[in-house]
Amino acid sequence: AFGIGVKYDFGGTLLPFQLPGFKVHLLYARGGDRITPASGAGLPTTHEGNLDIIYDVPQVKGLQFRFRNGYVGRGNDQVVKDFRIIINYALDVF
Repeated sequence: AFGIGVKYDFGGTLLPFQLPGFKVHLLYARGGDRITPASGAGLPTTHEGNLDIIYDVPQVKGLQFRFRNGYVGRGNDQVVKDFRIIINYALDVF
């Protein structure tokens, strides 16, 4: 298996503008040389690409909105597409 990823925080100073709380994660992964455990038969190579766009709300501690987008190719004509909108809120319990 092989994977590579990149992250960027738009609150940083690399770009000429800033968007505090916004982050982007890109990931590519490839899985090859897989087998079925029961029979030992080979499985096709799998390719996966993911994109996360994250917004940590600066005005509300612990509140985060996340859009997650994933594509998985399993060696045939069908590509699994996954789109999610996730809302996280961290609570201080202890």
